[in-house]
Amino acid sequence: MTRYPKIRTIVRCGALALAAATLLLCGSAGPSAEESPMEKANALFAAQKWDEAAAAYESIVEAAPGNADAWQHLGVARRRLGQFEEAVAALRKAEAAGMDNVNVHISLALSYGALGRKDEAFDELQKAVDKHLPAGYLESADDLAGLRDDPRFAAIVEAAKKKAHPCENDPKYRAFDFWVGDWDVYVGDQKVGTNRIEKLLGGCLLLENWTDAHGTQGKSFNYLDPAAGKWRQNWVSEIGGVVRYEGEVKDGAMHYEGESILADGTTRMTKVLLQPVDGGKVHHVIEQSTDHGATWHTAFDALYVPKGSRD
Repeated sequence: MTRYPKIRTIVRCGALALAAATLLLCGSAGPSAEESPMEKANALFAAQKWDEAAAAYESIVEAAPGNADAWQHLGVARRRLGQFEEAVAALRKAEAAGMDNVNVHISLALSYGALGRKDEAFDELQKAVDKHLPAGYLESADDLAGLRDDPRFAAIVEAAKKKAHPCENDPKYRAFDFWVGDWDVYVGDQKVGTNRIEKLLGGCLLLENWTDAHGTQGKSFNYLDPAAGKWRQNWVSEIGGVVRYEGEVKDGAMHYEGESILADGTTRMTKVLLQPVDGGKVHHVIEQSTDHGATWHTAFDALYVPKGSRD
C-alpha cells in the first residue's frame, strides 16, 4: 500500500489501513486533568463523541483561528453529525490554514456528496486521489455509494489504481521491459548460462537472476532513479564481484556505464549494451578498460534467447 505522510491528527496508534479515509483516531481513555484542550478534544474525537468533540474544537478555533488541525477535526465531527454545510465550512478553514492532505479532501468529497453537490464532490475525490487515496477505499466505502452510479466514478477509481502503481503506467519505467523474461544465454553456439529477469514492486524494480554454466550465481537490482532520470544497476556475485552502473534507454537499447569491481578490489571501467533484436532476443555486450579508458576490450558478447527455444 502506498505510504501516507504521517498525519498526527488522524493516526495516533494502531494500524494504518484506511485510517486516512475513515478519519477515526484509535485512542482510548477519556481526558485527564493534565491534558491540553487539543488532547481533550482529540480524546472525545477518538471516542466518537461527536457533539462534545465538535464543541471542544469550536472552543479551540475560537481562541486560535489558525489551528488547521482543530479545523480539520471539527469538519470531520460536523460531517459525522450530518451537519454537512458546517463540515464544508470547517474543512475549508483547515485548507486556508495550510492543511492540504488526503483526509481534508476525502472529507470534503463525502460532505459535498451528501449535499448532492456532485461536481464539487468529484473535484475533491480527484484531489484525494492525487494525495494517494487507495482505490480499495473508493470501491468499498459505504459513504461513497451515492457517487458510484456517476460515470465519473470509474475514471476516479482507475486514476487511483494508476497512482498506486506509477511505474507500471509510466513509459520511462517500461522502457527496459524488453529485458524481462526467462533466458538461455549463448556466446556463439555455446550456452554460457541462464538469466531470469523479474519485474517486481509494481514495475519499479527489475531483478536479475544469473547462473553461469558452472553454477555460479549473481543478482542485480535495476531501477530508474527519478531524481537523476537515470537507470542504475547494482550487481553482486557469489564470488564477491560487484558492479555499479548508470545509464539510459536510448534508441530502444539500454546503455550502461560504470565500474566492475573484483573481489580483490581491482576496478575496471565498464560499458554495457543491452539491445533487443529480431525474434524476441536480446544482444548483451560488455566492454571493459583497465587503462582508464585509453583502450577497450570486449569481455562479454552474448545473445539472450527465450528459455528452451534453442533446445
